Amino acid sequence: MSQETNELDFDNIKSLKLANEIEKEIEESYKKFGIKVALSIYSVNKPIYKYKVNLRGKTQISSLEKYKEDVRIRAKLLKLYIVKERKKLFIIASKKEIQINVDLIQFIYSSEYPEVAEKLNIAHPIGIDDQGNPVVQDLTLYPHLLIAGTTRSGKSVSLTTLLITLIVKYPPEFINLLICDPLGDLLIFNNIPHLVCPVITDFQKFYHALKALYCEMERRIRLKQTSEYDTLPYVIFVVDEFISLISGNDQEKKDARTLVGEILRQGRHARIHVVLVAFNPTKQNLKLDISDLPTKMVFRVSNLHNSVSVLGTGGAEKLSGNGEMLFQSSREGELKKIKGFYILPEELEKSLKKVRNYWQNNEYDYSMIFKIKENTAEIPKLSPICPSAHANELKLYAQAIVWAMQQSSISCNQLMQNFGIGWNKARTVMTKLEEFGIIGDLESKLPRKVLTNSLSEISEEIMEFLKSNGYSEKKIINILQLKEGGK
Repeated sequence: MSQETNELDFDNIKSLKLANEIEKEIEESYKKFGIKVALSIYSVNKPIYKYKVNLRGKTQISSLEKYKEDVRIRAKLLKLYIVKERKKLFIIASKKEIQINVDLIQFIYSSEYPEVAEKLNIAHPIGIDDQGNPVVQDLTLYPHLLIAGTTRSGKSVSLTTLLITLIVKYPPEFINLLICDPLGDLLIFNNIPHLVCPVITDFQKFYHALKALYCEMERRIRLKQTSEYDTLPYVIFVVDEFISLISGNDQEKKDARTLVGEILRQGRHARIHVVLVAFNPTKQNLKLDISDLPTKMVFRVSNLHNSVSVLGTGGAEKLSGNGEMLFQSSREGELKKIKGFYILPEELEKSLKKVRNYWQNNEYDYSMIFKIKENTAEIPKLSPICPSAHANELKLYAQAIVWAMQQSSISCNQLMQNFGIGWNKARTVMTKLEEFGIIGDLESKLPRKVLTNSLSEISEEIMEFLKSNGYSEKKIINILQLKEGGK
């Protein structure tokens, strides 16, 4: 055993002995499965023991993961996790049940929270990690957040705890909230001075709010590099049950999706940050580029496909529910297993009352930065697809659409060969084709099936996009006829 004693603080010989025993049990248990590892004790925070992992021979991390549960049972451990931190591999183990306190109010009123929060632009207490440590992130660095999961998995509670921490800590001149919730669960936040308008519960008001927010975003971007910009409050745009609001093929729904996509792409340059909450989202039903939502809190989802769609990997389908999540940061990239904070209904009501009373008794002349009106200017003329992409990118997407419609199936390798592009660009094009509805879902490593093969299957939106990038309807017809003739 190779101990890193300079980092350890054992309270007694008994604790050191137990650490040695657990280490030996894990090494021997993996050895039974033909996996060679060497552990060295890294830190102790009873009942949690953390070991640095050295892989021996041809051992891969995937092998550790594969037999993790078998090793846990064989070594008689209650908990065993494998984590990667700053390119180092660790095993975290415990013989006793780890008691995790996820009471939000107790945490934000503790002496620990202010010290952490002061170092961040907008502090977001997320929950407690496997080692019993609180996880607090800077919301402005996300820059946007997707909260996903099934019913009663914890996503609604996590949204409530986020909102309550924002209004308890930050004044209205620092944070403005724009909240949309078709189910009305967030109506409890009405009459909070941080709101730019009452909580929105129907699509028409949501649509007008989007147009107003887009115009406000453009105004703010024009103000960059001025003293006025530095005084603008952050706008946190929160949409619960997002998928139910934007689903549909009528023009207003399409425009709404376009506006949301544009706000996701440019909002961070205007102090606007988006929080979307969705039930079991996939690339298809979310109807957005998931890469524009780089930070994710994913609670239990229905199946492996849903987990892969959102996180790029499985795992979320195995969560227990009740606030257990996988957190993916835009900055760190690695997944963290976290137990989300919880607030009791009576504590929530008490906190909201305190906030309302405080601002009622303060002489803060709060004036809306922008107003939500039904006569808001018409939606700006945006390209219906990829509005912020450069002209060359748009042209490539158009060429890829037309080429794909002449095939029965396509792959990244074919895109690379036909268009002379690299692997990363080919993957991006493939993702766009999937979003456009040109190709189907990924099935194993097989080529993607082409879903749009004839003129009648081309949507009006796609046709307009192709026309705006040099393809007339006649030209498309000729191309497809040539394809038919070559069969």
